[in-house]
Amino acid sequence: MGHTTFRAAMLAVLFAFVPLAQAANAASTGMPAIRVTLLGTGTPSLSPERFGNSTLVQAGGLNLVFDAGRGATIRLAQLKVPLGSIDATFITHFHSDHLNGLADLWTTSFLRTPQNGRTAPFELYGPTGIAPIAQAMEAMFAPDVAIREADAEVPPAATEVRVHAFDAPAVVFQRNGVRVSAFKVDHGKAIQPAVGYRIDYAGHSVVISGDTRYDQRVIDQAKGVDLLVHEVGAISTHHLEESWAKPVAGHHTSPEEAGKVFALAKPKMAVFSHISRPGPKDQSNTDQAIHDRAATAWDGPIVVGEDLMSFDIDSTVTLHRFEPQH
Repeated sequence: MGHTTFRAAMLAVLFAFVPLAQAANAASTGMPAIRVTLLGTGTPSLSPERFGNSTLVQAGGLNLVFDAGRGATIRLAQLKVPLGSIDATFITHFHSDHLNGLADLWTTSFLRTPQNGRTAPFELYGPTGIAPIAQAMEAMFAPDVAIREADAEVPPAATEVRVHAFDAPAVVFQRNGVRVSAFKVDHGKAIQPAVGYRIDYAGHSVVISGDTRYDQRVIDQAKGVDLLVHEVGAISTHHLEESWAKPVAGHHTSPEEAGKVFALAKPKMAVFSHISRPGPKDQSNTDQAIHDRAATAWDGPIVVGEDLMSFDIDSTVTLHRFEPQH
């Protein structure tokens, strides 16, 4: 598929039914039924263009963050979303690049400034094992919390981390008509637990794959959704058989495999995030090549995500690239 077709596919307009009452409510706020923004599309690799993996989903008047990779707070600030307005944070698994922005999100959000200002507990959701991570985070910042509370700078309720651990599959969150379900994914035998999430609201749905190999459970959850946010491991096709590449490939979904997922799930739009390009980079794993490799299996709209790219979901799915506000 050529560059012109690629851009046309990314901007494709897709239709879906929206229950009238919830659609009217969304319209009254000037927001779509669901807005999905890629806060970070990268990996553990340090990159000013692609921050650590994180996704913001806004629906039902709620701000939900999925994974908290490096720099998620910076991206939220660029969007002018106060950190104190984040209603819940969901973790897919316990690799560092999905957690290393978590403490920043928690400790910065309770500062008493307009950019932050959280007064209620920090709501943290994750698979079993998330509780000791939260406890260790609280222990690390206990002196900071004690000082800020003693100075009456922040109310004690704002510094609390309220943990919601679960075993997938399960519905893990329901509020304001928004339902979040977690499902298991296969990130490799040694990397457990690992989950993806499905978000449903107003007759629309979004699936976030989390880190995963090709997995039928992602297909099952994503059938007919408005938007499928899927990871990708784009190793150069010239190095796939090298010894270093095989373990990496064994933990991620190749562009070709992702295309098969899209072909079977048939989302209205598919977008790549957590874009991993380990090893040599060449013309076989550029953004365009990742798109084209996936498109060999599916001719629907495929987007190679960029940080701060957003998707508005109503009767259409519309892609927006970030434009700084002054």
